[in-house]
Amino acid sequence: MMSAARKNPQLALGDFLGASAELKSKIQAIAHELLLDAGDHGVGFDEVRHAAETRGLLTGHEAARFLSFGSSLMKAAGGVAVRYRRSRHASAQRRRVAVYVHKSFIDALSS
Repeated sequence: MMSAARKNPQLALGDFLGASAELKSKIQAIAHELLLDAGDHGVGFDEVRHAAETRGLLTGHEAARFLSFGSSLMKAAGGVAVRYRRSRHASAQRRRVAVYVHKSFIDALSS
């Protein structure tokens, strides 16, 4: 049976660090911005994490916990997982990460 958090990414995102709604919306906005900028090339949530760290939104413990909720955040920002690759950022320890493309670019990938 599928969990409620899997059915509704906003539910899982609501648990994200027990963080304020303002922090969640700022990180989701970064994810949305990066998804649109990347076009059909896509973006991994490691890149969103890196952007949030660079802008001072995530530090220390928060940055480590971010990986747990990255997929929910990307889905809530309009992303659809299309493939996997190795992380480009040392902070994510070169893990295998999903590459997300904004749902508005999905048709471009299939043609």
